[in-house]
Amino acid sequence: MSKEITQPKRLKEIVRTIIAPAMKKAGFKKNGNIFNKTTGSNEDDFLLLESNRYNNKDSVHFTLEAYVMKKGETPIFNRHIECVCINHLNESGGQDYHLSPDVNSEELGNQIKQDISDYILPFFEKSE
Repeated sequence: MSKEITQPKRLKEIVRTIIAPAMKKAGFKKNGNIFNKTTGSNEDDFLLLESNRYNNKDSVHFTLEAYVMKKGETPIFNRHIECVCINHLNESGGQDYHLSPDVNSEELGNQIKQDISDYILPFFEKSE
């Protein structure tokens, strides 16, 4: 009997093998689904991986949201927050990623890597 690979498990694997190493290389520390980096200024950089509350074992939706917050403040999931600067990757409010049995993990992982290098890290560099 083999263990079923659920979509939440696939998401954890993407975080472990793709998102966390990329953010760690850029100087961020991981705490749950929040990555943060203290800058030399009066601001801190945060990347949140926010999952949809309706996720289930067969379907997972999540977004990556980049925040620049005043030093000492922390983003709160599912709440409007005041921050110095925010980037949802696109004009529609966020890059919504989706995992389901028919989604290729390698292709999604490559897209996330590209989004981190093309959008997220440059966003933080501009805000410093």
